[in-house]
Amino acid sequence: TSNNNDDDIKKANNGDNEANFNLGLEYFLKNDYDKAIFYLLKAEELGNVDALVMLGDIYVKRSRFAKIDEDSEKYFNIAVEYYERASNKNNDIAQLKLGNIYHVDENYKDAFALYLKSAESGNASAQIALGNMYKNGEYVEKNINKAVEYYLKASEKNKFAYVLLGDLYSVINTEEATDEAIKNYLKVTDTFDCNKQLGDMYMKKSKIKEKKYHDEAMKFYKISAEDGNS
Repeated sequence: TSNNNDDDIKKANNGDNEANFNLGLEYFLKNDYDKAIFYLLKAEELGNVDALVMLGDIYVKRSRFAKIDEDSEKYFNIAVEYYERASNKNNDIAQLKLGNIYHVDENYKDAFALYLKSAESGNASAQIALGNMYKNGEYVEKNINKAVEYYLKASEKNKFAYVLLGDLYSVINTEEATDEAIKNYLKVTDTFDCNKQLGDMYMKKSKIKEKKYHDEAMKFYKISAEDGNS
C-alpha cells in the first residue's frame, strides 16, 4: 500500500537497512531497475548481503535484454562482481548462482567449489547440482553413491530430488535398482508427473520377474496418457 511505501521511504531516508532493501525489492518486482538499484545500493552500504544478490540479478536481466553485445557483456560482468562479493560473504544463493555461471562455461572446478560451499549451508539446489556432477563425472570421478547422498540431502527441502533419484536408479539394470526407482517415483507422483517412468519400471519388472507387474505398468501408462503424455 502507499502508506507502507511512504513509511519505508521515510525509514530508508533515515538509514534503515531493511526499508531500503524492501523498496529495492518492490521496484525490482515492478521492473523499475533504476529505482531498485538506488535503494539496493543503499541497503548494501548498510551491510545487506541479499541486496548484493539482487543487484546481480538486475544486471543479469539487463545483460539479457541489452540491444548491444558490448552492453550485454558489461552488464553480465557487473552481475558476476556482485555475486562474487555476496559469495565471499558466504551467501549460499550467490554461491549457487555463481556456480551455475561457471558450470555453463564448463569451468567445473570452480563450479564444484561454489556448489560445495552453498550445499554446506543447506542449499538444496546446490546439493542437487553436486549430485548431478557426481552422476556425470564432471570435475570429480563419477560416483553414483555420492550422487545418491547429495540427492537425499536435497530431498529434505526439494522433492524434485526424488525424481532425480528415480532417474538415477532407472538406468541400472538390476531388480534392486528398479525397486529403488519405483520407490522414489512413488513418493512424488502427487507433485511431479512420473507416471510414464513408473510404467517403464513396472514393465521392466514384468520382464525380469512376474507378469503381474505388467498390469501395474499399464495402469501408470494410462494415467500418463490421460495427462497428455505420449
